[in-house]
Amino acid sequence: MILEQKILLRLQGRSHAPLLWGSGSTDNFNYIVMQLLSINLNEIRKQSPFQRLSRPTMGRIVIQAIAALRDIHQLGYIHRDIKPQNMCFGLSQASKHRLIIVDYGLARRFRHSSGRLRPLREQCGFRGTTIYASLRSHDGKDLGPSDDLISLFYSAIEMVKGELPWKGLRRAEDVKLCKMAMV
Repeated sequence: MILEQKILLRLQGRSHAPLLWGSGSTDNFNYIVMQLLSINLNEIRKQSPFQRLSRPTMGRIVIQAIAALRDIHQLGYIHRDIKPQNMCFGLSQASKHRLIIVDYGLARRFRHSSGRLRPLREQCGFRGTTIYASLRSHDGKDLGPSDDLISLFYSAIEMVKGELPWKGLRRAEDVKLCKMAMV
């Protein structure tokens, strides 16, 4: 949670980050207080006709998501859990058309503050959400900015098509094999 707070602090002033109102801890828990947001993209899709978004609408959302990821990556972090449930819009008149990425709980620094890349770890375990994760994540490899973009790509497919080809597969290995067949 301390890393999530640190990332949110560094993202303040960027268009696609939630406003951070405060944070702290008590004897029992840590907390972050941030801007109240609208429903997430997955809920928007479910409420849409045919439970999908149009290609032009999703195109506009993807452009904003790429800008949001650019902001995160420029700070030297990767999100590692990009999915429709972690993309929301604001509630205010000024922010209701602005995509905001949330949930930095799995984020990790990929570049030192000096700009030098961190060395890749050989095996580091799975990170993310299985249906949106990149093949590198399935293989337990260290992730980079491109893996966030792959998760965004899978998210966009789901938003436009209504579901991903591997929906309903229970085993992570089966999901991975289905993704490999697409490549």
